[in-house]
Amino acid sequence: MTVKISQLPVTVTPNRGFSIPGMNEVGDTFQVTVGQILSLLQLGGLANGDDAGDIPFDNSMVGLAGNPTNVQAALDAIKTAAAFTGNPTAVTQTAGNNTTRLATTAFAKTAIGKLPTFYESTPQVITFAGQLVLAHGLGAIPKLIQPHLLNITAQSGYVPGDRVIVNPAQNDPAGNGGRGMSLVPDATNITIRFSNSATTQAFGVMNKTTGGAFQITNTSWRLVVRAWT
Repeated sequence: MTVKISQLPVTVTPNRGFSIPGMNEVGDTFQVTVGQILSLLQLGGLANGDDAGDIPFDNSMVGLAGNPTNVQAALDAIKTAAAFTGNPTAVTQTAGNNTTRLATTAFAKTAIGKLPTFYESTPQVITFAGQLVLAHGLGAIPKLIQPHLLNITAQSGYVPGDRVIVNPAQNDPAGNGGRGMSLVPDATNITIRFSNSATTQAFGVMNKTTGGAFQITNTSWRLVVRAWT
């Protein structure tokens, strides 16, 4: 059953509550309000194909005051619209937006681009008075550098895989002489020079279990360098 907009009396100025008589497929009569018609028109119209001015209703909408069951059909149609299927599109929010709005891939890319760039070296051999030149690929002088001693052979309570963050300059808790390394960063490399102190061990750290100072055995450890821009 359809109700034609042309059925509105030309001598009447209708409002949303103005009713138009209708009849369903089995002959039941009921009133359709202008508000109900407008509700469907606002959803893009639901013409039945017989007449572009027709709006389909069924008798289950009687008394629903502008909320016909056909609204669900319209919502279902919206869900399958081109903008919501295949490659859905949406408005890209302003950078830094922190609400429940949807984020597009463009928004996510901008947000990720603001994260610090990170570099981590492979484990490096520690040698007496040795030099390392590590190409970090960050494209700028790192703002933060963090050296780690990586244990590969158990020593003083440490087991393989343990990491100790060390002072990048002087690392001599027992005060037995200069130990440690120098770190010289530029926009391309991090250049490292290990100490050439009288002992052949480059670092002194604290025993993992007792807290007592000890000299590492260079061959039991590797150096890993992390850097951020």
